[in-house]
Amino acid sequence: MTCETATELLPWLLNGTLAAGERDEVWDHLKTCESCRRGLAETREAWSVFAQHLPSQNLVALAWGE
Repeated sequence: MTCETATELLPWLLNGTLAAGERDEVWDHLKTCESCRRGLAETREAWSVFAQHLPSQNLVALAWGE
């Protein structure tokens, strides 16, 4: 597994949608790659920030006074 592939798969790793084989490959890579572990931490932080925002349809409704 390359760093590029591992980084691309991080969102799916976090949301639990990777197939078992891919998930295991990513975790194996993360065990030996500090750079990708930092990427995982950054992805987790981004998801946390994003989760705090209102869904788009709610923002549009709010803007229209609904």
